[in-house]
Amino acid sequence: MLLTLALALATPLSQAPSPFSPLFDGADLRGWRGRPHLQPHAEKLWSPEKRSIQQREWNADMEKHWSVESGEIVNDGAGVFLTTEKDFRDFDLRLEYKTVAGADSGIYLRACPQVQIWDWTKEGGKWELGAGKGSGALWNNIEESRFPSKRMDRPFGEWNTLRIVMIGPRVSVWLNETQIVHQALMENYFDRSSSVPESGPIQLQTHGGEIRFRNLKIKEFSSEEALKWLTQAAPFEVMGEKTWSPNPGNYIASFLFETEEDLPDWIPRAEDFEEYLYPKGSLNIQSVRVNGNHAIVEWNGFPVFEGEHSFLGSVRASARHIRDLGKAHWRPSEYHPWKPVGEATFLLENGMLTGSGNFGRNAFFISEEEFSDFELNVDVKLNSGGNSGIQIRSKVDEKGKVSGYQIEIDGSPRAWSGGLYEEAGRGWLQNLEDNPEGNSAFHVDEWNHYRVLCRGERIQSWVNGIPCADFRDSKSGKGLIGFQVHSGGKTNVSWKNLFIRELGPGK
Repeated sequence: MLLTLALALATPLSQAPSPFSPLFDGADLRGWRGRPHLQPHAEKLWSPEKRSIQQREWNADMEKHWSVESGEIVNDGAGVFLTTEKDFRDFDLRLEYKTVAGADSGIYLRACPQVQIWDWTKEGGKWELGAGKGSGALWNNIEESRFPSKRMDRPFGEWNTLRIVMIGPRVSVWLNETQIVHQALMENYFDRSSSVPESGPIQLQTHGGEIRFRNLKIKEFSSEEALKWLTQAAPFEVMGEKTWSPNPGNYIASFLFETEEDLPDWIPRAEDFEEYLYPKGSLNIQSVRVNGNHAIVEWNGFPVFEGEHSFLGSVRASARHIRDLGKAHWRPSEYHPWKPVGEATFLLENGMLTGSGNFGRNAFFISEEEFSDFELNVDVKLNSGGNSGIQIRSKVDEKGKVSGYQIEIDGSPRAWSGGLYEEAGRGWLQNLEDNPEGNSAFHVDEWNHYRVLCRGERIQSWVNGIPCADFRDSKSGKGLIGFQVHSGGKTNVSWKNLFIRELGPGK
């Protein structure tokens, strides 16, 4: 199994590249729409009526500031961003641009900022921000690389060629035929604790001065092409018949995939594959670790193969986990750290917890372990009209009464899922009355992804990637985690894919 992986990674691609598709035909802006700086996919959660009205306003603004002249896209330095109607996942984007002194522009990838284009001179007014290092890098990064390896900008008024390859969250950039960014991890500007969206539109951003674009074209990668491109682009070292490795214990390969069908044939499978997959649409990571002659293959951190390897060649890649979701819970061997409190019927089967029943008092499935600072990820499905919640930093008294913070799961038309409530306490601490995007994030009778982050006095929640609660409170800094079934007999709720990652200093 591992032999197949090693040989495939070391073999050059034999398939010819796919043809590029034009993003601009040189005549008009068909295939483009207006859209401002806005959280990715935000408008998809709006009602069709609101989305239609807002898009008409954006398009009207686009027509004021964007035009086509002599086969070139021209912007006057103002207005909404020019945005593709189509979403893209993994791609190779090529274009040319020409700008003027004082202008500031960029290319948003999957609606996230950005490959920077700006005035790199001292007179441009942004020298202290790093403009002197040049255009072409991921300037909005904070922890990851944000500047180009060298400045390759041509003088104002001349055309620059730009190539951007994005696979997963990694970005490589060539400016004027020179690579200046190599597989940099693009941070999610809108939520830095999460990875960038897996797909989204390309946006031409602008403000401050005229910019022109031409010869825009794109090649989309299939999952197999993307994975092979990513591995071939990494700094591999093939070591002949020697066994690995200079750095025992390191990850030597890492691949992103969405479903089993996305995987190339040369990546080894686990017999119980589905158990190790996150929900469709989430990032999944397959990794290989080698220590001497001993190898471990993991899906999302769970070992699915361990034993002696016999590589004929070995590969070393600068790969890292995109996100560490922490310890998985509710696996069969880990049932014991949780216990029911109350009269609900809880069924834990194949990693999925279901709660239901008709009783007069709220019931809970509670951890025996207390948690202070942590990140929690879980998928939830709730019936229409039902009510549930996720208890955090909570307590259980000697009479079985549960109290503490609760992240709401709301199946009613009120739609406050993701809001922050205090069970057996002060009641609502932060509802969703003033959060229309969060109000639309949860879908009854469907699987929804919840993310909860507790760090110090700050409690945050996201539902399907949309921010819901963001609240600071000092009442409780540590406690139990639990899953509620509300009284009244109207609730049938299920949870799966629970991961809890405890956060130490600086995490």
